[in-house]
Amino acid sequence: MAEAIRNTQEELMNFLKVKHPSEILTIEAVRGFFKGKEDKHLYCYIRDKVFPHAQQIKKEELDFFRNNKNAIFDGLGSKYIDRWTDIILGSPEEDVKTIFSFFQALVSIYEASLKSKKNR
Repeated sequence: MAEAIRNTQEELMNFLKVKHPSEILTIEAVRGFFKGKEDKHLYCYIRDKVFPHAQQIKKEELDFFRNNKNAIFDGLGSKYIDRWTDIILGSPEEDVKTIFSFFQALVSIYEASLKSKKNR
């Protein structure tokens, strides 16, 4: 599961890097934030920080990014958190949909792990 989460996060960072090349420092800071987590911490991150907002993510509510930015990136410097949020909120609608699709994939991965545990 951790590998699937890491792949999804890498794809998101690569997408944003192409769309916002001038924001490479922020994007790489967020990439490093995720790479610095051990697999078990990555799982806990999805469980505790992303999954509780699954309905907002599935409905593609921008308030998810506005209202939860500090929780989602707890441990990352505030200037990176604010800039990351500005990047997302300032992206064209089509790009925001793509960004949400990555977060929806993270939710789906976590849901699949719950189903797997339940079926054991």
